[in-house]
Amino acid sequence: MADPLPTPRRQVTGVQRPGRPARGRPRCSHGRDDRHPDDRYLAIVVGLAVLTTIVPTIYTEQAWLPVVVPGTALVVAGLGAWTSRVLRRHEGAPVRATTAILARILAPPILLVGVALPLRQAMGLVVVPRLEDLADPSIDGVARAAVLAAMLVLSVCSAPLVWLFRHWPRVVGAVPLVVLLVMSTGLMHVEMVAAPAVSALVTYGTAWFLGVARQEGTLGAVRAWKVAAGASLLVAAGMGWTQFHRDPVLGADVTRTPIAAALIGTGLVLVVLRIRAAEASRAQSVRISGLIARRLVTVYLWLGWSATVVMTARSLLAMRVGLDPGGGPGVDVALALVCTAVPVVVLGAAEAFLARRALQRSTQPSE
Repeated sequence: MADPLPTPRRQVTGVQRPGRPARGRPRCSHGRDDRHPDDRYLAIVVGLAVLTTIVPTIYTEQAWLPVVVPGTALVVAGLGAWTSRVLRRHEGAPVRATTAILARILAPPILLVGVALPLRQAMGLVVVPRLEDLADPSIDGVARAAVLAAMLVLSVCSAPLVWLFRHWPRVVGAVPLVVLLVMSTGLMHVEMVAAPAVSALVTYGTAWFLGVARQEGTLGAVRAWKVAAGASLLVAAGMGWTQFHRDPVLGADVTRTPIAAALIGTGLVLVVLRIRAAEASRAQSVRISGLIARRLVTVYLWLGWSATVVMTARSLLAMRVGLDPGGGPGVDVALALVCTAVPVVVLGAAEAFLARRALQRSTQPSE
């Protein structure tokens, strides 16, 4: 019996033959094998959310961008979608997936709080106050601690939480929403000191689950009118909470009412994540938008660390040359650009290198 026709070489490129190593250099796909057509929309949303979060803080004393959607909640929703992809990619290896997630999320704050800030304070350096806000966790410490705690809890418990969500999506996804609504009715009494932390944890937990639901396809299966009704209920509850708890001096202010901001932000995130792309995007546009979104998230995670390192170097230079540590508006903008460029160029290249090494190790044949 004649041998079957050989398979064309182009179809088996990258496939390892028995007894021979795989040809060619494995390329890092960054999860492109499990993406769907509207990943470009989610990448653009996360990128814009990062910009509306970090740009007003860096370049101006007051926010000049019209922040329509809550930036931090959408970034956490993107974290939830990315977590779902990582767990799907490491199916059957939850420890490895959790380690990868923790390395991505916790490396920046650990280096910032444990290394950079103590070293700068020990040296007694003077920095520009505006950029100091980026590197000082004591400013608005409750809110920043709540964000970090939410990311820590969600990252550590990501594998069991996603497993529970895949089996009981409605029950698990509704828990943080119910907590928010109960808090808005006043049935759950929260002290004023702990209210921002609790509302932030619940808000970011809800956004994280919404990101997982979008990636898993659960959110897309819900009818649009149900999503619109739920979002309207959340926004109405937030506005009502603002009116009933108005400040005697400032009046009704959503930004100073954590529970109201949590309710309104969750409703807006729900609507934004429910929107789907009208048509399938080309693979090249998905790749480019995903790359931009990953670089922006890198800036978001490493901005405090980058600002501390850059300002430390500038303070040392000012001490030697005799420059004014305060500088001026032009110096502030230039330093902000440098602080932004460091995570984009240096850390982005390091992340790409580590991702390629991880892919090479995973494709090497086991002896």
